Amino acid sequence: LPKCENSCTPHARIPIQEFAEEVTFQWTPPSPIELRPYTRYWFTVFTNSETINEAPIWLNGAKEFTTTNDPNTDVRLGYTYFPGKEWSMRHLRDGRKVPSLQVYTS
Repeated sequence: LPKCENSCTPHARIPIQEFAEEVTFQWTPPSPIELRPYTRYWFTVFTNSETINEAPIWLNGAKEFTTTNDPNTDVRLGYTYFPGKEWSMRHLRDGRKVPSLQVYTS
């Protein structure tokens, strides 16, 4: 993954088990999934679909990111066209919207 400083291999895959509306993906994996605070994570979506029309995609979130609310440019978008190929980063600009993922922890 782009600029991955530690292990780039995921410890486990989290399967998407339940789908809500077409715009919202939800899953309920078994617990616990531990996320350490102040740690950068990459979330990726891969598919085994036979056509691009059936593949999952990230949808743009509603929040805009700027140098004010994201001064370290932690919110980024990377993409690759094929697993195992080189990753590219989308150009950063103020007012950018990126695909959205909400992670709730307790």
